[in-house]
Amino acid sequence: DAVIASPTYNIARLHGTIRPIAHLDLYRLSSLQELEEIGYEHYFYDFSCVVIEWFEKIPEFESLRPQNATIVLVHLEFSSDPNRRKVTFEKL
Repeated sequence: DAVIASPTYNIARLHGTIRPIAHLDLYRLSSLQELEEIGYEHYFYDFSCVVIEWFEKIPEFESLRPQNATIVLVHLEFSSDPNRRKVTFEKL
């Protein structure tokens, strides 16, 4: 049970060592140019799993991702209990 911190301030973060997961948080990005500046291609092609938060901030994202990639949307629902969340997965 490891704590996984959001990379919001770093934009990109790696988790794990044997098969690392790339975790990108695009919240602070506002353009395709900024996405290119962080070298997004490296994350798409060098890691078997890439978790991306706020991908909708970059409208061109859909055309940039590898077309053979499996996309799974993760939906979080919060409740009045701060210790409970409902998580659902949707494969596109």
